[in-house]
Amino acid sequence: STTSGILMTTSRILSTTFGILMITSIILSTTSGILTTTFGILTITSGILSTTSRILMTTSRSLSTTSGILMTTSRILSTTFGILMITSIILSTTSGILTTTFGILTITSGILSTTSRILMTTSR
Repeated sequence: STTSGILMTTSRILSTTFGILMITSIILSTTSGILTTTFGILTITSGILSTTSRILMTTSRSLSTTSGILMTTSRILSTTFGILMITSIILSTTSGILTTTFGILTITSGILSTTSRILMTTSR
C-alpha cells in the first residue's frame, strides 16, 4: 500500500513535469517560429536596402556625370560669351572708324564739289 502511494505520487509528479515540459516545448516552438519569421523579414528588408543602395549609387553617378556635363557647358557658354563680347567691341570700333571715314569723305566731297564749282566759274 505504501509502495502504491509512493508510485501514485511519483506518477503525479512525472505527469506534472511532463505537462510543464509540454508547455515549455510549445513556448519554445512558438518562439522559434517568431524568430524564423523575424529572420525572414530581416532578410527581405536587407535585400530591399541593398537594392535601394545600388539604385542610389547609380543615381549618384548619373547626377555626378550630369553635373560635369553642365559645368563643361557653362564653361563653353562663358568662353563663347567672352568671344562675342570681344567681337562686339571690334565691330563697334570698326563702326566708329567707318563713321569717321564717311564723315571725312563727305567733307572731302564737299570741298571737291566747291573747288570744282570755283574752277568751272573761273574757267568761264
